[in-house]
Amino acid sequence: MEDKSTGEIVTLEMDDESNGSLTLENGEIEDIHIDNEGNVYADGELEIEADVEQDDNATPTLLRASKWIYVQTYKYNTTTQGNLRSIALGICSFMPIVGPIYGIVGIIDAARSMGAKTLYVRVKQYRTSGYQFYKYDSYYYTDSKLTKLIKKTSKTKQMW
Repeated sequence: MEDKSTGEIVTLEMDDESNGSLTLENGEIEDIHIDNEGNVYADGELEIEADVEQDDNATPTLLRASKWIYVQTYKYNTTTQGNLRSIALGICSFMPIVGPIYGIVGIIDAARSMGAKTLYVRVKQYRTSGYQFYKYDSYYYTDSKLTKLIKKTSKTKQMW
C-alpha cells in the first residue's frame, strides 16, 4: 500500500484470514494476528480492539427470488487518518470479509479525498440453507448515519 499524500509504503501480506505480516517502510516486520472476535494483534500486542455493532434482533429470512438467507448485519469503523501502519491494521479488522486489500485502499483514498476522517462499514451476511456458502455484502460510507455511500462490494465464501 502507498500513501499518495506522503509517499509512505507499507506491505501487508496475509497467509490466511487470521495471520500475516506487516512490513514497514524501514524494513521492520511485524506479525499480524486477527482473533475470532476481530481484535487485531501486532507482534502479540493488542493494536485494535474489535468495535463491532451487531444486529442480533434480526430474524433470518429467505430473500425473494434468491437462495440467500439473511443472517445478520455488522457495522465497523476504521480511521482514514494517521500513518499507513495504523490504517493497514484498521483494514485488518474487517479485511477477511471484503477480500483483496487493494480495493479497500482505494476506498480509503476516496474517503480521504472527501475529507472523511473515519470510514464506516456495514456488512450484511447471508447464507444458503445448507450453510455451505456465505455471502458478505459490504457498504462503505463517509458518514456515521450511513447515507454517503462510497462503494459496495460483495464476496461469496464456501465453508466446505
